[in-house]
Amino acid sequence: RTAVVRADMAAMLRRSLPQFVVAGGYLAVRSVLMPLFSPTPLTVTERAQLVLESMGRYAALTFAPHDLSVEHALLSTHSGKLAFDSRYVLLGAAFILLILAIAWFTRLRAPGVAVGLALFMTLLLPTSNFVPALLHTMISERFLYTPLLGLALALASTLAALPPTRRALGLGLTAVGIAGFALLASRRAADFSDEDEFWRREYSLHPESFAAMLYFIQRDQEARDFPSALSWAARGAAVSAKHYRHLGMDAKFVVSGAQLLLRVTADRDAERLRSLDAFFDQLATRRSGAVRFQTGELDVTLVLGSPPVQRRLEQNRPRILAFRAEIASRLGDDVAATRLAKEATELCLGCAEVGSFAAMAYARASRYSEAEAVLDEVARRSSEVDIEKTRQTMRKARALAMKAASVPDGALRLQLRAQELSTLEAWGRAYAVLLPHKTSIQQAPGVALGFAELAFRAGDRSVADEMLAQVAPPETHAALRDEWARTMGWSASLSIPPRAGP
Repeated sequence: RTAVVRADMAAMLRRSLPQFVVAGGYLAVRSVLMPLFSPTPLTVTERAQLVLESMGRYAALTFAPHDLSVEHALLSTHSGKLAFDSRYVLLGAAFILLILAIAWFTRLRAPGVAVGLALFMTLLLPTSNFVPALLHTMISERFLYTPLLGLALALASTLAALPPTRRALGLGLTAVGIAGFALLASRRAADFSDEDEFWRREYSLHPESFAAMLYFIQRDQEARDFPSALSWAARGAAVSAKHYRHLGMDAKFVVSGAQLLLRVTADRDAERLRSLDAFFDQLATRRSGAVRFQTGELDVTLVLGSPPVQRRLEQNRPRILAFRAEIASRLGDDVAATRLAKEATELCLGCAEVGSFAAMAYARASRYSEAEAVLDEVARRSSEVDIEKTRQTMRKARALAMKAASVPDGALRLQLRAQELSTLEAWGRAYAVLLPHKTSIQQAPGVALGFAELAFRAGDRSVADEMLAQVAPPETHAALRDEWARTMGWSASLSIPPRAGP
């Protein structure tokens, strides 16, 4: 076309009308069924800065992509207000004005350029935070994929309008640019080949990334390095309280940290277990303005007043109830444990983590049919893979329970009951079954070493050392204790302060 005139623009709008109707209908339905949630009300000035900084960052990513990341422009707060980067705000304002000016001046002489630039800006608008969703990142690389088609049209139209001699040079430079961007894209794709390296890189680019810290917590938890995971939870809570209060992320890290502290607390430490239970109870009921948990290693205070924290705690309520069920079960209160397990699973049907904790509570109470029913519900709603390990544990423990029921009262039945509870990781309860027979166990070296390990896992270090002195050479004691601690996911000295890096 020779130009983009008013009649052409009117025709384009008429032909686009059915698609606008579909898009408008979608937005109307979505606003009812899935409304956008903005946890922090914004002033007009803040909304303008949010849009301008978004456009400035898109401009930088489009023409000078660097430090590619899934967490560009983490949206954080300082002193309770959203923080903006003035450099990108100014760049965004200049970028919008430049694009609009070029589109206006080329609408008659190079209409393909004008249409391409208009398409670019139109397709960026939905992800420019014009309607602020306040997600944890301001922008995303992938939001540029479709708008870049507009720039491609503008570039192609520019090349087509050049004289033949200059067009060859333009095509050559374009080919070089394509090759460079393709290489950059290939290197970026390689970032996704290893999950651990991916999040290490994200953390190196964004030390305040709570997504990276959540990954490190999960990684260390799966590796049973609970002290390390706990240190990440402590750092995450501190960073979130400073930067992400508008998301309530400090509540999520506090809940995870308390769960990890539960994992490194021995069953015989009833005082700390009850303190944790009281802390979880406060989180679940949110009865006061702030809750505090303090031990020799950790001092955490969570302010409950803000709506984001309240929402996070409500989302985590099933997990919190499951942790309370775990505490009651480990302390031997099966009535409370199964009641809390039932309440947790009813709130989150099919949740793998909640279901696993609940199943363990039922199994320790010898209610294996209900434990299996919980796992079946998780498998039906989620995946068998998520609870496969727990199911195997249940079946092994159930077999021991059935074997114990088939033998008369005596030493063998006690031993089988202790094995059943140990299989269910109820170390304190298994230890309590055998403790009255410590003297006779001490006379059997093969059994005494196992009893020493059980005493260590239960948290009775003095009895563990006493039994080791009877059955193992002194030079092996430290190695044995280290091995048992490693198996439990403990460390010799629990260090809570956050580490400098992953």
